Order: sequence, then C-alpha cells, then structure tokens
Amino acid sequence: MDLPFPDKRVLFFTDESFQYENIIRELYSDTCAAYGKIIKTIKGNSIFKIKRESVFGDLKNYKISTSIVEGYNNKIRQRISPFVRKTAAFSKSMQSHNDKMDLFVFANNFIEKKSEKKGLQKIKVRSPAMIEGIATELWTWMRFLNYNIIEIYEN
Repeated sequence: MDLPFPDKRVLFFTDESFQYENIIRELYSDTCAAYGKIIKTIKGNSIFKIKRESVFGDLKNYKISTSIVEGYNNKIRQRISPFVRKTAAFSKSMQSHNDKMDLFVFANNFIEKKSEKKGLQKIKVRSPAMIEGIATELWTWMRFLNYNIIEIYEN
C-alpha cells in the first residue's frame, strides 16, 4: 500500500463529530490528507438539511459523502443480529462479538460477488479479495469450512 504524500493524499469524509478531526490531524499532516465532513440538520424524524464542509485539504474535485460507509454499516446491521440497534440478541462475550464480525468480513471479501463495470457494460464478477490479488477465485462456504489452515504455514 502506498504511503500518503502530497501528490497521493488520503481522503477522509465523516459526520460532524469533533473527534475525527482531532485524530486525523494528529496522524496525518495537512499536506498528505484532506478532510471533509457532512453536517445533517434533523427536524422531527427526517433529515432537513445536509451541509458539506471542507475542513482541510483541497476537496474541490470530490463530493463529500459518507454514503459508502453508511451503506456498509447498514449491511452489517442487517446480517449480524447483535449489531442491530436496540436488540435482544446481544453477544455474551467480546470473543463471540469479534467472531461474528470476522465471519461477516470474510464473507464480504471472499464469497460475495461484486460486479465491476466500465461505463454501462459489466466487465467481471469478482470478490474484493480477487480484485486485490489475495484470492484467485470466489470462495464458497464449503471451501471455507473445510479449509486446512496448516497448508498456509507448510508452503
């Protein structure tokens, strides 16, 4: 993975929580990162207004958005019952909680198909692990459940 440099900056987009800005400024210089936030005004149970604000860095060529992360969080809540808000299906231990998240991350990266598109044309159907060169084919649950981890260490 490339390190952030002024010509290859890291982009951060968050909600309005002040903690994000503090930690991003602590970890990255302003020349190697750009940070923008979304401020939502809520009236009743609906979002009334959305304001996009560039905090630091040049973001004029980017649309400040948190929709990808919000979508991923929604996917987690839909698939892992202890992550649902106000649930009775809580994890009894931190280990159980982490194990459920590990399975979700594995399935999302190795088993689920993602369609890559070029314009309006579908190019390939691959998993994120295939796109990153970690896997050469889509995994199945059967392969995962029967996988011998020892093989990795013997090679």
